[in-house]
Amino acid sequence: SYIRECDVCAVVTRCDDRRIYAVQRNKFYRGDTLEILAPKAVPVPVTVNDLKNGEGEPVEDTRHAAMELSFENTTGTIFPVGAIVRKPV
Repeated sequence: SYIRECDVCAVVTRCDDRRIYAVQRNKFYRGDTLEILAPKAVPVPVTVNDLKNGEGEPVEDTRHAAMELSFENTTGTIFPVGAIVRKPV
């Protein structure tokens, strides 16, 4: 049988040294610890701080399907477009 270890939470649409911008795929919350998986790289853990919606307003969670969002990039890594943001289950 299939054992799922992670849920895909979002897909990166843009990234710089300060913020990660993404489109939501599954709900997550401010304070969650997620992993970002880029091609040919090991998963990089990140805690979701300063979560904002597409209009730049602070939010507590990503409750809307395909919601545009951003959160603080505390990893020191610039992730490529299409990198997967996932949450261990």
